[in-house]
Amino acid sequence: MADHFVDVNKMIYPKPGNSVREYERIPLGADIDQYCQREVKPHLPNSWMARSKDKTGYEINFTKYLYKYKPLRSVEEITKDMLDQKKEDEGTYQEMSSLIWSVADDVLRGQSCSPK
Repeated sequence: MADHFVDVNKMIYPKPGNSVREYERIPLGADIDQYCQREVKPHLPNSWMARSKDKTGYEINFTKYLYKYKPLRSVEEITKDMLDQKKEDEGTYQEMSSLIWSVADDVLRGQSCSPK
């Protein structure tokens, strides 16, 4: 046999490869074998399970239970907010610019450097 198969107790199993390993989250209480036949085998007919690696646990999907959907804002509303912010920034820039020029003018005249 090739490297791709392992002979265990006279039964031939595919050799597991880490690059193709997949995991399934099976609903709690569901029969694992039935779930595999119903949900996995139709898509991956050569798949098999390493039942020695089964883990039992439960996933709590907080997003599913706690997330409240908020509709997205319209493009017009976002554009208006951006333009308003730009006007506000330009006003702040003008204030800062005039303050800087005023202080620079005072320094050049030899006066105090305290803001007006």
